[in-house]
Amino acid sequence: MVIDLFGNIIDWGGIFLQVAFSKLKTTAIRLFILIGILITILWLSIFFYASFYWLYMPSASHIRPVYFKFDVCPEGVGMCTFPQANLTFGKDGREEILHKGQAYRIYLELEMPESPTNRGTGMFMVQLQMYDKTGKVIQQSDRSAILHYRSVLLRTMYTVIFAPFFLAGLDEQKQVVDIELFNHYVDDLVDSAVGAVIQIQTKKIDIYSSKIKIFADFTGLRYYMFYWPKLSAVSGIGGNFMFLSFMVLLSWYQYSQKDTVEEEEFVPMMRRMSLDVRRQRIREQLERERAAADSSSPEDEDETSAKSFMGSYDYQGSHDIQDESLGEMAAAGDDDIVLMSSDVTLLPGSDDDTLRLRHPSNIHATL
Repeated sequence: MVIDLFGNIIDWGGIFLQVAFSKLKTTAIRLFILIGILITILWLSIFFYASFYWLYMPSASHIRPVYFKFDVCPEGVGMCTFPQANLTFGKDGREEILHKGQAYRIYLELEMPESPTNRGTGMFMVQLQMYDKTGKVIQQSDRSAILHYRSVLLRTMYTVIFAPFFLAGLDEQKQVVDIELFNHYVDDLVDSAVGAVIQIQTKKIDIYSSKIKIFADFTGLRYYMFYWPKLSAVSGIGGNFMFLSFMVLLSWYQYSQKDTVEEEEFVPMMRRMSLDVRRQRIREQLERERAAADSSSPEDEDETSAKSFMGSYDYQGSHDIQDESLGEMAAAGDDDIVLMSSDVTLLPGSDDDTLRLRHPSNIHATL
């Protein structure tokens, strides 16, 4: 008794462990698939946001050095033409660095020494011409500039205080002049600018170096994406993640609904096919019985019909289809009526294989 009880407990424990292990295995597989899907959706969300940022956001700034060119006077001293520089945006003018539809602020930075020439020049004009691929000028700007004024006393104090730095070469007596050439430049949608010509309209000027600065003036969505990059990234990736998750759930729901509909349609179809096969078997059985009755002698006709009639009720007899010979007779729009082969027969002498009820009273009573 105790041994049997102990054996039953072991068997129950084994069954319980098998069921628990099977459920744990199924849960682990589903969890692994779910984690894989979530990781895939997350990486797709990051990729979509990064692609959108790269396509939608232009570069925030472009800073290029400017090198002026001029003609020297015949005496070999001084400038006989205005200093001029031709600046191309990109390599050989084939790259368009200005985003179409985006507003920009364009500055020219001049690093000028506080020389007597610059102090005596006073105001001078700076001209900027933007041209397209054909060399046509699409926009032009003219701005005036001047070196900042410093009195003799201020220059003397500045020189005395910063003399150690000047002697060590750590600083110079110079000024940086920023000239705003465009405060709201928008590139043309058809003729994009590929370069610019900068001209300083004076022959008496000294310049250490110069740069052109192009800053994007962001507004709207670009403003938040540039000045609030982390918040924009979290919002964009989160939105993409929710959208992709919704699409995955919708696809899974449609797939599950499709399987349910196919399963619901498969059962009646198989039932209809089974009934058609069984009805065909009944017809073949009755054909054999009629053929046997026609080939027998008139004296043996009654005996053959009686045997055939009794054989239809013998499920274990020689007829191999009696155990599953079900027929179907239904009018249009009526319920199906399942019959045994013993309930139907072929009309004698009919050419269209017409079935006739042998016991219509019993069938109607059943209905």
